Amino acid sequence: MRHAPRLALPLLIAPLLTAPPLATAQPVEIYGRMNASVDFLDTDGNGEALNLSSNNSRIGFRGDHYFEAHDLTLLWQAETTLRIDNQGGEWIDRDTFVGARGDWGLVRFGKFNTPLKNLRGQVDFFADQVGDARNVLRNRIAGPEGQGPIGWDERFRNGIAYRTPVWHGVTGDLHYATRLDGNGTSTSDTNAWSASVSWQGSRTYVAVAHEQQQYVAAIPAGDPGAGLLTDDQYRRKATRVAGWQDIGPLRLAALYQYADNPDDKAYGGGARYTLDERWALKTQVYRLDADDDDLRADLYAVGVDYTLARNMLFYFSYAWIDNEDAATLRPYVQGRTTGGGGELATVPGGSPAGLSLGGSYRF
Repeated sequence: MRHAPRLALPLLIAPLLTAPPLATAQPVEIYGRMNASVDFLDTDGNGEALNLSSNNSRIGFRGDHYFEAHDLTLLWQAETTLRIDNQGGEWIDRDTFVGARGDWGLVRFGKFNTPLKNLRGQVDFFADQVGDARNVLRNRIAGPEGQGPIGWDERFRNGIAYRTPVWHGVTGDLHYATRLDGNGTSTSDTNAWSASVSWQGSRTYVAVAHEQQQYVAAIPAGDPGAGLLTDDQYRRKATRVAGWQDIGPLRLAALYQYADNPDDKAYGGGARYTLDERWALKTQVYRLDADDDDLRADLYAVGVDYTLARNMLFYFSYAWIDNEDAATLRPYVQGRTTGGGGELATVPGGSPAGLSLGGSYRF
């Protein structure tokens, strides 16, 4: 009897050692992309020169924790832009969120891409390069006082998003933002939402997305009650339909966008032809059909991709924009650190162009 406690202790411990864990935490993953290019940019009116650009380079940290008893995965991500050319900028300025995933779908809270933006990324053959379709589609304009420039292809701050499980290739996304700047809000009149439905098969993708951004202007600084919200509302809406189709080594893609305030249409598409496992040729054309004829613009882009390895791509891109008399769009602004400043602005009605040689390494 004196030896019973010694025998009981291993018997009590054994089930704990052999029982399946109730929760499993994965190591933190470090990931990212280094994407830089050497560009010759011609403003068509304000000079031309050689430039270096960092093209949406980023580093991120993410992880998840699986709770077996509840078949639930908690997940998180923090991502920031890397400016290879000149450093600087905000810390943690890209998709950053916490969330949960189960057989019921995915929910996230934080700051990250909207469904409208993700749809464009599916069909843009020159994303983060000279010729990026956002140079025509984004259409950023000055918002109400205190809001700054606003446009499409943004990340919602203060976002709450839900994604459905995939059902026969169909996925739904709904994204709501309580407010688009870094502040809180005392009224639901200041908000935004974006939603999409997509279907993807083995060789086909089609989707539709709609987004609305709504603001209430603030009383200007220096006036009584400065900073408080007024009754002046400002609302923008946009709808996109897009898709791609694979035909052997050829992928064809197209997108149509209708927006209001201001009313305009933008549409276009492209093609990417894979020559072999390393080389591919690509082109795309997009038009901004603005409400004012003098603000219309056409974007043209041609390029070559060379895949050195699964995570290493070299690319050559050439793009230009033909602006109508009052338009000043440029083909080298979006998705890049170089090209958006006043020193590379074009003249009204100009035809600015960019020639780019770059590389992208994913880790």
